Amino acid sequence: MERSFPMGGSAALAVVLLSMAAFPAAADVITNVGAIPNPFSPNGDGALEETSVYYTLSQGGTVVVTVLDSESQFVRELSRENEGPGGYSHVWNGRLEGAVEPEPNGLYYFEIHAMIEDEVVLAPVVLDTIAPVFRSFTAAPSRFSPDGDGVSDSLFVSFGIESVDATDQVAVAILDTDGGLVAALLSGAGIDTAGVFWDGTPDARDAAPDTFYLASIVARDAALNERRGSVLVDLDTEAPAFDAHYTVVNEETLDVVAFESDGDTLRGWAYDRAGVDSMEISLDDTTWVGLVLTGDPGPAKVEWKGEVECVECAVDVPYETVTVHVRAYDGTPTADGHGHTATSSFDVVFDPEGPVWVSSEVTDDDNRYSNGETITISSDWGIAGYDVTADFGLVDSEYEAGSEQVADEADGTYTITYTISDENTTLTTALVRVPVTASEVLHAVTDTEEGVLVEVVEPAVEPSRIAVDRNSFDPAIGEDVTIDLGSASADATVDVYNMVGTLVRTLDAEGGTSVTWAGDNEDGEIVASGVYFLRIQTDDEDLVRKVAVVK
Repeated sequence: MERSFPMGGSAALAVVLLSMAAFPAAADVITNVGAIPNPFSPNGDGALEETSVYYTLSQGGTVVVTVLDSESQFVRELSRENEGPGGYSHVWNGRLEGAVEPEPNGLYYFEIHAMIEDEVVLAPVVLDTIAPVFRSFTAAPSRFSPDGDGVSDSLFVSFGIESVDATDQVAVAILDTDGGLVAALLSGAGIDTAGVFWDGTPDARDAAPDTFYLASIVARDAALNERRGSVLVDLDTEAPAFDAHYTVVNEETLDVVAFESDGDTLRGWAYDRAGVDSMEISLDDTTWVGLVLTGDPGPAKVEWKGEVECVECAVDVPYETVTVHVRAYDGTPTADGHGHTATSSFDVVFDPEGPVWVSSEVTDDDNRYSNGETITISSDWGIAGYDVTADFGLVDSEYEAGSEQVADEADGTYTITYTISDENTTLTTALVRVPVTASEVLHAVTDTEEGVLVEVVEPAVEPSRIAVDRNSFDPAIGEDVTIDLGSASADATVDVYNMVGTLVRTLDAEGGTSVTWAGDNEDGEIVASGVYFLRIQTDDEDLVRKVAVVK
């Protein structure tokens, strides 16, 4: 919307001067006449919403103050009072009496009429509620790259403004996306058309970081009406970056990229804040083939995929390695026309088959072991470098995975040693299997059919000298059970537990060679029928014996 006044600008001011000359006034009655602010802008933006006419009277009398339009037509009466000598002012909000909307933009007059001398003086004022209007505002190219290659090295910002007055101010700047000032490019008054370059250098640094910026313009007239404009631009000097690569064999990122067949789909990600436009792949860094990008070209992060094949994937060459090169281009204009380019090279391992078991055997004198003894197994897989483990869970109740020791003998055989814990409670009635596993990145093969068999036996110990005289009794008819402690020390203890493990009674065995339980609890009450456990502890033994209470 263009600003339009019935009589505006410097031409309007000339008419005012002539009009004032057409109303001769006695200088000794009304003097020092004017309006502040002038122009004013009653548009609700909080700036210069009202104006005041001021004057000085040299003698008292009735004074009428009215507002006239540019055609000298009555608009509003501001004051009709008997005023004495001195200075006065009256406020006009730019509206008719009681009106909500302001009067049209244009030139108005304050008419000060001193009735005593019939003296009239006019003071001009401009009402202006419309901000400057842009004919154009552009910033090109929208993505520029101040990298010194001679292509799109700077940003050109240009503008055109309608009906500019000499007092109208304009400022062009580069802001960050939070509105903070990065670089001030132009400021001045009375400028209707201009263009300015920005080379990517901020006011307070040597170079601006790669990111989005706002090319901004602010135009403000004398009434403080303000219009703003901005264009989002992208400063980009960096090439794309690469994320991890993976294959369809393992959907999670691997430390080693590996295939289990002679050709498969390789995937990965590329990122560029300004967008990835295209990508290529090569196995020799010479011949390049386009990669498939998911989604439309240009998003900041894209997933790419392409086929890769090995030269020969032989069973006896389980880790054939091929070096793969990928490169990505962004869409920033550069001298070579490709945009900024980045290349990533990494190895792909082809592993068509997993470990193949040859044999496993116990290398000790026999396969019978007691607690505290060490089992030694030799396992042959034909190729060194595998991750070999063995599971001794059926041999040792205290076994923890990974506690075995494995030595890679470099000839394809692996020596596995494990010492059975002294706390082991597992005793086998027959041979049990110890499975051996070899694994690598993509495959794991377990020796389950030709397993290594071992037997765990209880070590020879002297027979216990502790004895219980009966295994069932009826305390209701006076029967009891006697525990013979033999030559046990005087600090032996005997605890009685029920089937759920609750302590029923602790028997006093101090100083004696035997102790008797009459089937009662700590309160002297006969216990219920059922099976009870006697835990007998001495310096040499810790035994549990079972006895039944039958009533």
